[in-house]
Amino acid sequence: MALARWGWVGAIVVALLPLWSHWTMRPPDALSAHAALLGHIPWKDTRLHLEGALHLLSEGNFGLYSERRPLTAAWLAARLVAGGGDGTWALTIQAVFFGLALFALGRVVGARLGPWSALMTCGVTLGLTAGFLPTFATEPLGVTLAACALALLFSRAAMTRQLVLAAGVYVLGLALGARPGPQLVLPAFVLWGIAVARHGARLRAAVLLVVAAIAAVLSTGALNVLYGKGESSLSANAAYTLYGLSGGSNYRQFLRDYGEATMRAQGDREVSRWLYEKTFENLRERPGDFVRALASNLRKFLGKLPSNLAGAMTLAPLFQRPVIESETPPDSSGSTSPAGLAALILATGAGVFFLARRCDPRQRLFWLAYALAVLGSVPIVYGDASFRGLAVTYPFFGVALGLGLCPRRSMTGSAGASVERPALGLAVALPLFIVIAAIAVPEIAHSHWPQPAASMLAGLTAREDMVVDVRTAPAVVVSHSPRKGLASVPWLSPADYQRLLAFGGFVDNAGIEHLPLPFVVTSVYDFVTKQQYVLIGPLDLLRQSQRFVRLRVRPLGTGGKIYQAESCEPVAPPSGQ
Repeated sequence: MALARWGWVGAIVVALLPLWSHWTMRPPDALSAHAALLGHIPWKDTRLHLEGALHLLSEGNFGLYSERRPLTAAWLAARLVAGGGDGTWALTIQAVFFGLALFALGRVVGARLGPWSALMTCGVTLGLTAGFLPTFATEPLGVTLAACALALLFSRAAMTRQLVLAAGVYVLGLALGARPGPQLVLPAFVLWGIAVARHGARLRAAVLLVVAAIAAVLSTGALNVLYGKGESSLSANAAYTLYGLSGGSNYRQFLRDYGEATMRAQGDREVSRWLYEKTFENLRERPGDFVRALASNLRKFLGKLPSNLAGAMTLAPLFQRPVIESETPPDSSGSTSPAGLAALILATGAGVFFLARRCDPRQRLFWLAYALAVLGSVPIVYGDASFRGLAVTYPFFGVALGLGLCPRRSMTGSAGASVERPALGLAVALPLFIVIAAIAVPEIAHSHWPQPAASMLAGLTAREDMVVDVRTAPAVVVSHSPRKGLASVPWLSPADYQRLLAFGGFVDNAGIEHLPLPFVVTSVYDFVTKQQYVLIGPLDLLRQSQRFVRLRVRPLGTGGKIYQAESCEPVAPPSGQ
């Protein structure tokens, strides 16, 4: 009973463990070391999500990339406002919400299947999500919302109250909007909800569930109406995916055929429309390429599924030896421990036995709908994003592996209902808070968000001059020892710095290894180009008395996303800020 009442505290603590692990240089996997370079610097997609959030706060609109994932950028902007622009606080808030969602799901599972099943559910879901929690990636929000959705869909109340079922479908739709991937899961559970409704109430159930699914899409799309400029859309990513599949490849096929410059010249929305036309043309001319790509993705998924799940059966990687204490870069090959594989085999066998012998037909149909939806989605999405493309289903995998731990007798009737009731309220409140905050906070905060006056930007040359806000810039100092006055900024020795670059798979580092020590590595939003860059600069960059700094920069490497600051000087903000 104490676990049910106070478990939320423990859930938040374990949700914060991946942040502690990563920030103390114990990255749980190579993905987080790449997406949060050197432990703190956003890179690749996570850089673009941070760019979208800061663009929203400073300019009042997303910019191109975040119109594909508007809920992610808007929710990140709301968290940045709450943390005063500090990305560390934004990540902490993200982990707290994930922990609360995990508690809600665990309490519902505990009420239906018992405490051991609940612990397995929470452990596996955390294990699968841990590598994303220290980053600005889309996966933590998608899993948080999916855990809330599953708490509603899996509850006893969903079998008797159609509004609870509709709420679960709505939240699941939000999750798939935040982190698209297995999109067939949503229609699968709409159909399941209709199938398990009482015979005389199926029409009402159908209307409610379809309306809930549409409302979820509209809630996500409303953010583009409020904050978008029409440069992209929610369906843009699918165009690149389908075009790649039609050529027997993945989304990178577009880059190989036409290059990123084509997208920027014509606009993402226009290119995506054109790609849909090219996809249908390829399907008419070469349907075999499409079929072979789908079969290849399904084969890869099935081949790697055991290792992906076995790796989540233990949280030991969170406590491994720090990377900076190792003489050699840690193994990032994704090898699975024998203990994790054995635990997976036992849990899978026990779960199959439970489904075959002990669960009621409605629950069996629940898992059949889930399995078919995942297997139907995998051939489309797996080639682009591998197992992370299925992030919304991580809580479902957790519950499935916990089924076999259900005791012979679990809570029934009013006892189970009273235990799950507070969790259902939490599972509804968390998504609603996220949606409302994502819609309202950027609009309210925009007019008060500190930004340089137009006069500061006059006469500056893009990619030669930058104006940045140093207080919203996550940074790491590379030096032989901590520098006086910068005790709050993480620092790395040159050897640790090189080791972490290698561990994160960072290859675009031309010239970085030859920079004179000490120097700062930071991620800055440039008010001249309205884009996010990795910046290498002197320590004076972090010692400025003013919030805004004008920089003279030059590019490092060939990617156009890394710059070195050759000089910096403070500039005063506009009066009133």
